[in-house]
Amino acid sequence: MEAGVAEACLSELFLVQIFKFYAHLFNSSRKGKFFQPMQFVPDTNFLPDGTDMLGNCDNAGFLLVKLSGHDVGPLVYENSGKLALMCSQTATFQSTLFALVVRESEVSLASLFPNRLLLGLGVDLQECPYPIRNKLSRSTAYPVLSNSILTILCDFRTRKYRVMTIPGLIVLIDGPKVTIDIPNNRLNDIMSVMRTSNDHVLALGASSMYSPDHSSSCLACVQNPTDFSYRTEVLQNHKQHGSGGGATCAAFVILNGSLKTGDRYRVKSSTVEDGVMVELLPETIDRLKTCIKARQDFNIENESRSDDSEEEDRFISQSVSIRWTGDDQEFNVGIRSCVDFRSLQGVIGYNVNKSEKKTKNFVLRWNQVFCFRSAISGSEVAGFAELIGSTASQALLPHLQVLRAANQTKFAIRANIHREDVGYSAGSNGEPLPNACLDSLDSYLIPLLDNSSSKLSADDDPVEFEMVFAILEIHHSWKYCEE
Repeated sequence: MEAGVAEACLSELFLVQIFKFYAHLFNSSRKGKFFQPMQFVPDTNFLPDGTDMLGNCDNAGFLLVKLSGHDVGPLVYENSGKLALMCSQTATFQSTLFALVVRESEVSLASLFPNRLLLGLGVDLQECPYPIRNKLSRSTAYPVLSNSILTILCDFRTRKYRVMTIPGLIVLIDGPKVTIDIPNNRLNDIMSVMRTSNDHVLALGASSMYSPDHSSSCLACVQNPTDFSYRTEVLQNHKQHGSGGGATCAAFVILNGSLKTGDRYRVKSSTVEDGVMVELLPETIDRLKTCIKARQDFNIENESRSDDSEEEDRFISQSVSIRWTGDDQEFNVGIRSCVDFRSLQGVIGYNVNKSEKKTKNFVLRWNQVFCFRSAISGSEVAGFAELIGSTASQALLPHLQVLRAANQTKFAIRANIHREDVGYSAGSNGEPLPNACLDSLDSYLIPLLDNSSSKLSADDDPVEFEMVFAILEIHHSWKYCEE
């Protein structure tokens, strides 16, 4: 947080409110309500009504964001040794969420299309694509919402619809060329948007507003505080240089079948605020949607003219390409396995709610499941995991004190199930669990894994998933406040 001269030391009130925010995140997470990037958290969720958040009645909450090409060198602290691998998500901020203060008039944008708000803050503080620190004295980025294309794409009144942001989608503008990169594993997200869109209009939000690997700048929309009109600015990153060349990232793309049959152009593209509008023929956008459904690349460009024209037509060389790229793996970034520090980035997982067993002094909580590979359906994997996780919890319940004494309060069990071979591995901080725990797991899990393998055919690929557990110590003298 960047404070003014008079606020060089945060007041006790500020610190209390910040800790209440942390407590809200913790209490919500322990109930299975987890927080994601681009999620807005209203101050009414963690402060009493009528309280001025951070001393300003205009502050309305926090918007959670992740890193996007930011330089965090000054924030990194030294951490050495093998345990540093388990702490890497904190030491290098790879999976850290940053909370940005949101003004009252910015709540609708933060809730429906946070890309616009973040890029506006980036212009205000001259950070590409957006800041990760707060400047409490900043002015409101967007005082009013009017005369913006977002008022058509988003329902700011009842919040029933909005521009859907597709994870991993990138919109690049390089001169007259517009390129839309869609990850292979995001077809279902695109199909969901297409099912709820008009026949000849498709609006997609980009999750990557800037990346040194793809671009050197991004579009930002700035509102004039006098007449509330909008203008487009190009926000450059002068601190970091990658391989993106001169391309510019856009926050969204609108594919619109508004061109008339017989028009001399097959495609027109233009910058609209912090996004790009692509105009196509109605039959062309139908063909584009067919290519998307088949996960096929699509390309269209205007035909070259053979005659010389005194007036250069800016649409003549324009083109639009849709490319299917590798899977989006920008999730679980920086997270590693407790068993052997294996990276969990890009590994699909889910959180387990209300699954815990208690003794007099401890609570054993089963938190997460990560599926490395499986040829069976997700529901079948979940069924295997539920049975094995519950059985493993029962096996380890008498040994919680042993695990606590070995400082192995967070551990994981990785199961491998195949018709011809079964097995498991269990560890914490890269070390195996104590022998007493492994012996108990052998007695409980080996027969269960053998039985589970009989449900697979010999031709099925192995099923491999990992379950994460945590041990919480109960102090009977402590009074824990529920939200």
